[in-house]
Amino acid sequence: MKKIAGVLLACIICLSAVFCTGVGAAEIKLGDDNSDGVISIKDATLVQKYVCGLESFEDDALVAADVDRNGHINISDATCIMKYIVHAIDEFPNESKTEPSTEKTSLSTDSEGYYNVVVKP
Repeated sequence: MKKIAGVLLACIICLSAVFCTGVGAAEIKLGDDNSDGVISIKDATLVQKYVCGLESFEDDALVAADVDRNGHINISDATCIMKYIVHAIDEFPNESKTEPSTEKTSLSTDSEGYYNVVVKP
């Protein structure tokens, strides 16, 4: 009886180790910032809010949000996500091919909650 209990305990420990390791090893899907399995306008909006400082991201969301893989999360990433959603692009770029814009911008919301981006001279 002790041998059976020992074998069962060993099996339970092994299975626990397998399942616990698999939980943290989930693949990160580029563009899926909220990790719901779908790339949607919600993800693009989260990136916009992150850029404005209205949202914070955990490590996985930071990786998922940087769809152009340039090491920075900016409005370009939100734009790429929106282009992907409407099938203007089939995949996210591997790297940013152009330098990021250095133009000063401001972002505000109107009375209905829409964002307004203004490029300052």
